[in-house]
Amino acid sequence: MKFGDFFWEVFYSYCLTRSNPWESPRQSRGFTYLIIIATDNEGNIVVFNPTAEKIFGYSQEEAKSTKKAKDVYPEKIMQKIADVFSGKKDKGDDIFTEEHTSVAGKNGEPVPVRISGAILYEANKPIGSVGFFQDLREIKELREEFLPEHA
Repeated sequence: MKFGDFFWEVFYSYCLTRSNPWESPRQSRGFTYLIIIATDNEGNIVVFNPTAEKIFGYSQEEAKSTKKAKDVYPEKIMQKIADVFSGKKDKGDDIFTEEHTSVAGKNGEPVPVRISGAILYEANKPIGSVGFFQDLREIKELREEFLPEHA
């Protein structure tokens, strides 16, 4: 079994054994935090969790069949990913983060997020990417409410 196949098998097994592995344990105002999106080496979406559905407005089926990485990642992150896949960047540049950026879904409304992720490899060849997005709307709302001078 190839590492990539093994990774996805373990990942899906983990997801299926939990009642709702994508939701944040703290949802005081109804917001969820963890958006997980994984792509293959052609930019096709292969994992689009329920929180991603809520934030972006696309069903898993729609995202997997009609959307690409460029449709969900901010341009700056997409460029980093593209550079690794094209060979312009070395394997050491395979982790990406963006502390304060935004993404827009189907309705065009910007959602502030923090992103971290990595390029996935098999036999030293990039085979895909995985991104973890944190919805920052609740954090911004709480900051405005309790620390208006820092908003």
